[in-house]
Amino acid sequence: MTKYVLNIIREETSNTGLSKPKSDINQTLTSMNYKLINVPLLIGKKQKLVGSLLSVRKIVAQLKREDTLVIQYPTYMGALFDIKLLNVLHTKHIESVALIHDIDALRFQQPFGKGLHYEIFLLNKVNLIISPNSKMTTFLKKNGLKSKCRELKVFDYLTKVDVSNKNIFYSCNVYFTGNLNKSKFIFRLRNSENVHYQLYGPLDQHQNKVAAMYNGSLSSDSLLSAVDNGFGLIWDGDSEQISNLNNSSFGSYLLYNNPYKLSFYLAAGIPVIIWAKAAEAEFVLSNHLGYTINSIDDINNLISTITPNSYQEIIQNVHRIQLKLIHGDYTRNVFDY
Repeated sequence: MTKYVLNIIREETSNTGLSKPKSDINQTLTSMNYKLINVPLLIGKKQKLVGSLLSVRKIVAQLKREDTLVIQYPTYMGALFDIKLLNVLHTKHIESVALIHDIDALRFQQPFGKGLHYEIFLLNKVNLIISPNSKMTTFLKKNGLKSKCRELKVFDYLTKVDVSNKNIFYSCNVYFTGNLNKSKFIFRLRNSENVHYQLYGPLDQHQNKVAAMYNGSLSSDSLLSAVDNGFGLIWDGDSEQISNLNNSSFGSYLLYNNPYKLSFYLAAGIPVIIWAKAAEAEFVLSNHLGYTINSIDDINNLISTITPNSYQEIIQNVHRIQLKLIHGDYTRNVFDY
């Protein structure tokens, strides 16, 4: 029995962090003797219609009965590819494992027939689901998921930067990194005596509105080196408040997902500030990695209560998790079955 991981090749066009989570999974699994099966990303309706069956044949030609194929979900290869691949794997008795990065029905309005029930229909064709966390697993099970599940807990963050020896120090800087174009709440942020916001990432419009906070877009390695103080903010959406109800928005998606920002901040070595009802708030609190808030408006008062000594205590906990993330330990553990 041979174990494989499907590597769908895409171009990284900006510093949004879209491809790094999947490439890190690939790198860790190949170090565990998984073999890569490379296929190019199908783009557009014509490519997906013409190329799906050819891509599936190319993949399956490399597999034998009782082999294992890890699929990083969603593939973004289209419904024809996904359904055909999973059906063929089942027919040929090849074990399928889907590691969930996102459930798009929870963050975007989907076309008719492509909502949550469709995604669960696909996932029920898989032998084993690697779910981001227990909150996502519970939600999917309540909505009809029958496949066996294991939980990743947090995404690893591999890097060649020597982050473990950084000198992290207390400051009132609050970092927010990633694709700023989808985080409209940043235009509501205001610096104060207690809080200085630092924004990094692609921002196509209205940079002048956050000129005092915006520091441009850096590669992940450059950003890891630059961030050596303060706190990392995990928030999303349009507002300084987030609805508790899922309404297919970026903000409420924090109820279920593992935000990659969390992994970045912990790999950088700084404590985090996260929405109190986010799925990963439990991970943060149970490991003493930072603080929770109900609103962006809470940050000013929160930071005013944190002393340099209490900050350093949190840093020790962050360092412990940092070492696990940069060595791929969470991926290794969830695939150790």
